[in-house]
Amino acid sequence: MILSRLEFILRETLSNLTRHGVMTAAAIGTAAVTLSVLGGFLLSAAMLGNLTNDQLRRFEVAAYTAKDTSRQRSLELKKQILAMPGVSSCRLITKEEAWRTDQRKYNELVGQVIKDLKNPMTDEFQIRAVSAERTSEVAAKLRRMEGIEQVSEAKVEMERVVAIARALKVIGISVAMILMLATAYIISSSIRLTVFARRREIQIMQLVGATNGFIRTPFMLEGLLHGLGGAGLACLMVAYGIGSLSQFLSRTLPFLNSVSADLPLTGFYLSLLGLGAGIGALGSALSLRKFLRA
Repeated sequence: MILSRLEFILRETLSNLTRHGVMTAAAIGTAAVTLSVLGGFLLSAAMLGNLTNDQLRRFEVAAYTAKDTSRQRSLELKKQILAMPGVSSCRLITKEEAWRTDQRKYNELVGQVIKDLKNPMTDEFQIRAVSAERTSEVAAKLRRMEGIEQVSEAKVEMERVVAIARALKVIGISVAMILMLATAYIISSSIRLTVFARRREIQIMQLVGATNGFIRTPFMLEGLLHGLGGAGLACLMVAYGIGSLSQFLSRTLPFLNSVSADLPLTGFYLSLLGLGAGIGALGSALSLRKFLRA
C-alpha cells in the first residue's frame, strides 16, 4: 500500500513537471536567478570578510629592549612574551639582523659611511595577538614588562580596520537577511502561480475524496524539485563567476587571490541547494493552504 502510494506520488509529480513545462521552466528560472543573486552577495561578503581579517592578522606590536640588554636576557624575554595570555606569536629580530637590514637599505644612498658607523640598534620583538581586539591589551602588558624599553603599535590604523570589519559584518548580515526573505518571497510567488493554474485539479481530487496530505505531497515534492533545480543552476552561475573572478585576481591583483581561495565553496553550494529545496517545498505547502479545506 505504501509503495503503491509512493509510486503514484512520484508518477504524478513527474507527469505534472512534464505537462506544465513552461511553468516549470519559469519557476526553476526564477529560483535560479534569485538564488544566484543571493549566493553572489553572500560570497562577496565572505570575500570582504576574509580580506579584512587578513589585514587584521598583519597588525603587529613591536617591542624594543634597552641597548645594553644581553642576548640571553632577550631570549628569556621572548619566552615570557610567548607565555603571555593573548599572544599568538613572537619573533626576535636581533640588533645585528636589524643593522644588516638597514645597511642594505641605505647603502646606495650614503655609500661606505654607514658601514663605518657603530650599530645603534636594539633587539626587537615582533608580536602578534590572537585577535586584533587584544592587540592593545598585549601592548599594555609589554609596556609593564621589565626589560622592554619601548613599545610601538599601529593603534589608530588597527581601530579603523576593526571598525570597518564590524560595520561590514553588520551590513552584510542585514542585507543577506533582506535578500533571503526577498528570494523566498519571489520563489514562493512563482510556485503559487503554478498551484493557482492547477486549482481545478485540486478541486477534482477533493471531490473524489483525496485527503489533504495526499494532495499536498506531490505539490510539495514538485516545489522541492523546482527549488533544487533552480539552486543547481544558481550554483553553476556562481561557480562560473567565482572562477572568472579568481582568474582576474591572479592576473591583476595576485595578493588578493588567496581571499577567494580560502572560501568554503563546497559547504556553500550544499547550503544553497538545501535552501532552494526548502524554499520550494515550503512555498508549495503555503500556496496550497487556501485551496485545501481544513
